[in-house]
Amino acid sequence: MSKKTPDINIVTFKLIKDAFATIRKSSVNKDFMLSFNFTVTMLLDEKFMNKIIHFIRKNPAIKNKFIIELTESENNFIYLNEINKVMQQLKQESILLSIDDVGTGYSNLLTIQELPFDIMKIDRCFISDRFAVSKSNMLETLATLGNALNLTIVAEGIETESEVKKVNSFNIDLCQGFYYSTPCDAKTFIARSESEPHLYQ
Repeated sequence: MSKKTPDINIVTFKLIKDAFATIRKSSVNKDFMLSFNFTVTMLLDEKFMNKIIHFIRKNPAIKNKFIIELTESENNFIYLNEINKVMQQLKQESILLSIDDVGTGYSNLLTIQELPFDIMKIDRCFISDRFAVSKSNMLETLATLGNALNLTIVAEGIETESEVKKVNSFNIDLCQGFYYSTPCDAKTFIARSESEPHLYQ
């Protein structure tokens, strides 16, 4: 385990607690789902994951609103059996599981089919005209795969109206990107949701 991993775990756990506390204390829609990036190394840290599960059990109101989004820069997805075991435990606690940047890196088709994900996020390189691969039929192929596996499909990095139209031509459930909102802090997000509640239903 990297020396940095314990620090990442501490920061991530504090972020999770603070984020849900902020939503709970505000007047925004309490049905918001919050997504947090985890690496496979973090997922395989038994002590850390037990801490996450304990937090969920102490706060049952956040069940089905907590998404763990797996991101990975190292080929740790080779530990499929170990990862699957942890993910099954998390699903029993009503934690939703997402895989990021599908179609690139180590987020390969075997991983998606072998592990119990709820959500797949399609990388923007298959959507934006800035990338040559967006002119292929990979977006349609990935959307078809996601639907065949009964996954919620999210298109990442939407920035223009033409990209929205492209995504809408396929059976894709959700979009995210600067077209809808730039990154912002919790205070700004809450202010937006209170002034324009129809955008956050």
